[in-house]
Amino acid sequence: TDDNMRTNIHGIYAVGDVNSRCMLAHAATMQGIRAVNAILGLSDSIRFDIMPSAVFTNPEAASVGVSEDYCKEQGLSYVCRKAYHRANGKALAMNEPDGMLKLIDSGGRIIGCHAFGAHSADMVQEIGALMCRDTTLEQLKYIIHAHPTVNEMLQEAAANAQG
Repeated sequence: TDDNMRTNIHGIYAVGDVNSRCMLAHAATMQGIRAVNAILGLSDSIRFDIMPSAVFTNPEAASVGVSEDYCKEQGLSYVCRKAYHRANGKALAMNEPDGMLKLIDSGGRIIGCHAFGAHSADMVQEIGALMCRDTTLEQLKYIIHAHPTVNEMLQEAAANAQG
């Protein structure tokens, strides 16, 4: 399929697992929206390069964007900033001290987030939304997060100058 989910057969579109682009339900939903928009001649701002994913195990795991390994393989200049559940009041109150968040930035631009532990999918979803809006690390540092929440770890990681 092309970027509008068109197949090589005129008038036929393919979304979801059948097109082998990304086998996640939320990806299929957005591919469907893109296909309908293409059929109607509308443009959209869907970013298929920013696709959050989550595994609802215990502990929960989630990611969006590029990984640290990818950055190394591509020779990208990046900083990996971390925050830990054991330093987060909400995680401790929930008796969920095991977990970590990695926020990856390149030149101040958020390019990835990987997490395991309580509410990892929620944190990754927030970062995915911010990445879609090209939010910088500097901007994230000044987004007020409610206290106590696990998502405060995002602001903590962004403010972590040591990486």
